[in-house]
Amino acid sequence: MMDTVDVELIKRWIKLCECEHGSACESVWWRGDSEVLPDFVRVVDVVEMALVKASPECRYVALSYVWGGSGDEYWTTMDNISVRSCPGGMSNCPLPMTIRDTIHLIQRLGERYLWIDALCIIQDSQEDKAAQIHIMDLLYSKAVFTVFASSGDSARAGLSGLSEGTRTATQHVQVIQGLRLTIPLPSVLEAITKTTWSTRGWTFQELVLSRRRLFFTKDQLYFECIKDVWCEDIVAESKTMRYSSTPIRTTRIGMFLRPNQSSSMVLRDYANAVTQFSQRRLTQESDVVAAMTALTNAMAKGYDPRGSDPKKSFRFGMWITQLDHSLLWQPFIGAACHPRRMVTDREHSRWPSWAWTGWKGAVHYSNEDYLTGSTSPDTHLAPDESLVSAWYIVGEDAVIDKLDVRRISPVIVIDDDPEKAPRPRYIRPESRPADPDVQPLLPTGTLIFPYPEKR
Repeated sequence: MMDTVDVELIKRWIKLCECEHGSACESVWWRGDSEVLPDFVRVVDVVEMALVKASPECRYVALSYVWGGSGDEYWTTMDNISVRSCPGGMSNCPLPMTIRDTIHLIQRLGERYLWIDALCIIQDSQEDKAAQIHIMDLLYSKAVFTVFASSGDSARAGLSGLSEGTRTATQHVQVIQGLRLTIPLPSVLEAITKTTWSTRGWTFQELVLSRRRLFFTKDQLYFECIKDVWCEDIVAESKTMRYSSTPIRTTRIGMFLRPNQSSSMVLRDYANAVTQFSQRRLTQESDVVAAMTALTNAMAKGYDPRGSDPKKSFRFGMWITQLDHSLLWQPFIGAACHPRRMVTDREHSRWPSWAWTGWKGAVHYSNEDYLTGSTSPDTHLAPDESLVSAWYIVGEDAVIDKLDVRRISPVIVIDDDPEKAPRPRYIRPESRPADPDVQPLLPTGTLIFPYPEKR
């Protein structure tokens, strides 16, 4: 393996995938092929070195990397966006090494447009941030491929192997009876597991939603798509070879890119995502919902009825339409005490306690086996039926809204054997929904459900 990355090899990987894999690596099942980029999306034109408005069908590459602290000196802001929008306006920007390397790579690959959050989102505009975060699922799933700078601890680390002296991985090679034998380098999963990049919250959805992934690691370069996995130390890029058996499986939730209508697997996707995401770290704890919005948007589009509003399907990171299931989260056994997560610096501003996002630390859904009906003693079974007839929530404007929660109906098994007693069923008490006019002032996000009438 060479000391530096072979850019021509990357071109072959991309061309093979685009030409041979067809719709499997082009189409995104949870959104329509006709969905286009909104007119407020910007990309970096690496030829003109300027920020430009992306066309609806723009072909572009995305970048996933570790910020590693504040980037005031290179972020796009209200003060510098006008200059950066002019040809050559970004040529003299003090960009960190990872971004400079990625721009150089895209130029060498013959691509023209690049999407990077720090440059394409106005960092001191809450309005622009909110709009861009809400379409992150579209931004990463429409990218031709995503470059993952997974070997560095910050934006200053650069892309390992793009230039000489930036990677030191070596392979043990021994000649035995004229044959050169070598020990293979780690798999892509092994290569990224212990990186800082894999511990960051924002990079999780970037990984899950990207159709094609180009990983720069300290060991070597990897390419991963729906159909195949390729790397520098193994020659496998053949049109006649069978597809790899382990594509897009960097994490279990990576299989979300494949369409799946099984109800248990649908819920497993959500449970897996929460489990893995909650183990990652955020510089700003209040970003916990925003850093998962792209993934929850994709789930709402793919699994909830067509036309559903993702903002109503998911609240505080909880799947509202599947609330009976999503309420069954729990902290990892033996984990340190989970403190409440603050939305802002104000002591009274917290995420609601019923949501996993309301607490710092890792959570899980009993290894997710309860979703498939496992009877393990350490497993919580899926609910047999919904015991709450209606759910309500206190909105931002203090108005109490009814939630659209999918009811779980009990399964009644009829047995012809008269000696077998029927299974006891839950008898619901007479109840009434809470009356907004008589309720005390409740915090935003408070869940309300019917309660038994006193007699």
